[in-house]
Amino acid sequence: GFHAVVAILALAMLPVGYGLLAAGLAVRSIALPVVQRARASGPHPLRPIHVGLVEIAASLAVVGVSFALPL
Repeated sequence: GFHAVVAILALAMLPVGYGLLAAGLAVRSIALPVVQRARASGPHPLRPIHVGLVEIAASLAVVGVSFALPL
């Protein structure tokens, strides 16, 4: 949805690093709910700390790309 459109626009209009970051965020936005649903019924559900760690990594990636490739 939204993240995929942003990734396509970023790949077309911004430096490659921003496009790859947008693509990674799109993959995260699709994969995280799928993993949560898949693991919810199993013996080891995805704990909130794991979701939080993924979100922290995504935030750090955004900051890192912003500093490494200023517009």
